[in-house]
Amino acid sequence: MKLNFSSLSLLFFFCFFFSDHLITAHDLVHQTCKKCAQNDPNLNYNFCVTSLEAVPSSHCANLRQLDAISTLQQAIKDYKSKQYEDANFEISSVMDASTTCEDGFKEQEGVVSPLTKRNNNSFQLSVIALSVINMLD
Repeated sequence: MKLNFSSLSLLFFFCFFFSDHLITAHDLVHQTCKKCAQNDPNLNYNFCVTSLEAVPSSHCANLRQLDAISTLQQAIKDYKSKQYEDANFEISSVMDASTTCEDGFKEQEGVVSPLTKRNNNSFQLSVIALSVINMLD
């Protein structure tokens, strides 16, 4: 495969933008929880690590995906406790995140999002969840 300038630029962009010293997903969970706990005295580090690591997809997640996992866990809790308005808000933020991600790639001339399918799936699943929540509310 021959790499042209735009391919190399894209590769550099991804390495710079998505890597935090190329850490593993396990380390990412711990580092993220550590930073969050340092910035927010209400956050319990052990609870954060346990919660995120309990979700199998966190083992290969990046920082944005960890945020979505955390948000979805809260939405599930809200849904189960019949706090549908709160669950609606949480799911809406996941929808916004997938749209914002795609928009960020569209703003870069010549850059194609490698996450389009995931973002579209996330958006569609969120729409389904919101529809069901609205039927219950």
